[in-house]
Amino acid sequence: MKFQRARSTAQIEERKEQIRKAAFELYQEGCLSAVTFTNIAKKTTFTRPTIYTYYKTREEILLDCLRYGMKSFRKELEQRFLGRDLMTREEFCRSLAEWVLSHKYPLRLYSIHHTQLEPMSRYELLVAFNRESFRTFAIFTPILNHHCPTNTSEDIAYYVASLLFFLTSIYPLADPSPIQEKAFQEAEPPFAVPPLEESIYRTLLALSSPLHFAADASNNEKK
Repeated sequence: MKFQRARSTAQIEERKEQIRKAAFELYQEGCLSAVTFTNIAKKTTFTRPTIYTYYKTREEILLDCLRYGMKSFRKELEQRFLGRDLMTREEFCRSLAEWVLSHKYPLRLYSIHHTQLEPMSRYELLVAFNRESFRTFAIFTPILNHHCPTNTSEDIAYYVASLLFFLTSIYPLADPSPIQEKAFQEAEPPFAVPPLEESIYRTLLALSSPLHFAADASNNEKK
């Protein structure tokens, strides 16, 4: 079938989505080095020159994967925490830990966006990504206003910032490759490594200690 140039905005976006999907699948199957324009071309109907008309580097493609993933993140967080009964701090942190674990590859990719993706991406794509990222993390403000109504805006702002720092750094250590895991074990760590979900949960619990969950206060009053 003869290749046809995309003309409408919808056609262009559909092709970019195919490119993003292929790149993210390659990242899941291997790592950053597996994401090449040649490999993307093999997974799609596009040639390498065609891919270059939409993205200049593989890092731009993956950064755009994250940008679109942020929209999904935001929707899921709203469904999980907004418009529902008040949660205790432990319930909130447990649910958030489950959400973190359910997004292994996007958050692993998010952990390298400052060091590897952004330096190789055009400025306008950086702005677009950061705008979407800020919108996503901003959803925690109404969430926490709902569950922790007595905390100040400053308390909540500091918690959201600490949460951002945690999520962007978790997967280099929490999701090692098989060779990294082997090397770690052979080095004979001086402590037992706890299960990943429990580690994430306890860290989130510690980070949220300055917050006062209304459900906890209500439970204490009933005792």
